Amino acid sequence: MSEVKTFYHISSLTLQEINLVLSQLGNRLDQIEGYRGEPIFRSDVTFEESEAKYIDSTGTIIHSFGGI
Repeated sequence: MSEVKTFYHISSLTLQEINLVLSQLGNRLDQIEGYRGEPIFRSDVTFEESEAKYIDSTGTIIHSFGGI
């Protein structure tokens, strides 16, 4: 299930209102892509010798980077 942080609503079609909402959307995309803010891990991540792995409950590596 996806998580909702905020709703974006343009109440009037003024340039200032549209720019405000576009700025908020840009900030949120930067957070999602990891360019701003602190990362949030919603499952276990293992760091070993400069490697990061996401391992599911059966022990299968789903995603990794840094030497694997």
